[in-house]
Amino acid sequence: TINYLSSNEIKDVLNNQDFIYKGDLKKWGKLANSLKLKIAARLINKDRNRAFEIVKQVAESPVGLIATTDDDFVYNKGKFDNNWNNDFSVGVGTQHLIDFLVNNKDPRLLYFFQKNDYNSNVVQAYFDQKREMPDFVEKNVISEVKDGKKVFKEWGGPGEPWVRYYGLPVEIGAGQMDKYEDYFDPTGQLFVLYSAAGAKKSYYPCTYRNQEMVKGLLTYTYPDAPDVTPVQDTQQYGWYGLYFSAAETNFFLAEFTLLGATWNGQKSAQEYFTDGITASVKGYDYVASQNHIPYYDSPYVNDPHDVSIKLQDEWLTELLKKEAYILSGDKVSDLEKVYIQEYLHYFNAPIDQYVNIMRSG
Repeated sequence: TINYLSSNEIKDVLNNQDFIYKGDLKKWGKLANSLKLKIAARLINKDRNRAFEIVKQVAESPVGLIATTDDDFVYNKGKFDNNWNNDFSVGVGTQHLIDFLVNNKDPRLLYFFQKNDYNSNVVQAYFDQKREMPDFVEKNVISEVKDGKKVFKEWGGPGEPWVRYYGLPVEIGAGQMDKYEDYFDPTGQLFVLYSAAGAKKSYYPCTYRNQEMVKGLLTYTYPDAPDVTPVQDTQQYGWYGLYFSAAETNFFLAEFTLLGATWNGQKSAQEYFTDGITASVKGYDYVASQNHIPYYDSPYVNDPHDVSIKLQDEWLTELLKKEAYILSGDKVSDLEKVYIQEYLHYFNAPIDQYVNIMRSG
């Protein structure tokens, strides 16, 4: 199949019916060749020598690899949803995962997850009603007093757009522990405000999955104070999914380099690792742009402190300087870093993520 794809051209109507690569069989050849790296990765704990043989064959093949985002397998289904016909809004990120992404200011945080409900307008409404808000939210709020009134001044902590992402603690019985009551609101009084007429309105401080990255045809309501007329994002777009990426190719090559595989033209594990991270961030930024997820095209129009989540070049530059994104030379530590990046990249591919966890430990 790979040989056929790399040596033929489509010259008929099928050229126009190829929604992925527009009839470019050479790119299909690269995809087929790159997929063999997945086979090698799943074989590594069963037959390492055979896995190394496959990697060498793949890396040295004249067909080439999906090594840049230009060749990513991105599929637009041409409809407003995918197979997710259920509501998965209850999916909240764990504290460990969210903290890792926030502390490193990893842009994929902004695409995998959604900003919480506590924007500056909502925080101000808490001040106006003299109500207590979750302590982990308030610690990142800088306020001042004007004319005897407490007012929101600016965000502290990591600042926008990172400051509105909080994960839930992962402990057995966490919801019943006093130290975590601000995450679970057992009294039902912490996550609410009231309208002038006395109607209760709820606000959630932690971070849900970003639904529009895996399902289209959704209406997003921007959070605001109780008596403010809601602003909604009602635009509907055909869903785009990232099915295979240059990130996978490069992460696998980094992993196999660390494990001791060799091939002609081999780069360093760090080079593959850096290329993988870059491709993952840019790949998810691209599908986020095509899915027009909330806060991507523009910040919330009524919040002067809100910031767009569209990828900025300096975010990626700074990310690649972080310790967790630089290999140290210690094989065990470096493999763990690669496995973590593979885990993150597979966030919207749960089967791949599960298999990767099982094989890497």
